[in-house]
Amino acid sequence: MCREAREVWSAHLDGEATPLELRAAERHIDGCAGCSAWCDATGALARRSRIRAADAVPDLAPDILARVHPTRPGRGDWVRNALAVIGLTQLVLALPALVLGDESTAPVHTARHLGAMTVALAIGFIYCAWRPERAYGMVPVAAAMAATLLATGLLDVIRGDAPALGESTHLLEMAGFGLVWALAGTPGLPRRRGRRWAVAAPPSIGEQAA
Repeated sequence: MCREAREVWSAHLDGEATPLELRAAERHIDGCAGCSAWCDATGALARRSRIRAADAVPDLAPDILARVHPTRPGRGDWVRNALAVIGLTQLVLALPALVLGDESTAPVHTARHLGAMTVALAIGFIYCAWRPERAYGMVPVAAAMAATLLATGLLDVIRGDAPALGESTHLLEMAGFGLVWALAGTPGLPRRRGRRWAVAAPPSIGEQAA
């Protein structure tokens, strides 16, 4: 009986014993000192062979985050201050359109939508001035706004649909985009190698850990 119980226990350690076989073997093991000691020893050996301490892994998080989001804030407080002033100015100018729908070239509903968009951009500028390390995430939004407003503004002036002086308010968006870009730096731009543009390859994990 000892032999059969030990075979079932060995199969149990490998995940191959059925519940019925295991219950029958445990009844014998509980009453047999020799089998109980043998099962304890084999169980401990199985645990030691399957469980080991984790290998030491270097902390690569700072290097990875620096490569994914290599912002370069701190180019002078004047950049942040100027961006905050632009954001606050935009916020003040957009409030009449947002709250009152007061926009001479658009109906009330459209004016409020334009005011909401301008307020959102102004808040983004103010946030970047407060947290310059977040400026990189604002670059695509500010770039899209600046480009589309510049293109449509020039088109409206050329066609005579809007006065040039009225469109000059969009210079705030252009200036805000430039300041956001100055805070974010130029992460991810390729380096020039000979006649081709190529992104510099990052060091391997082994090199970083060394």
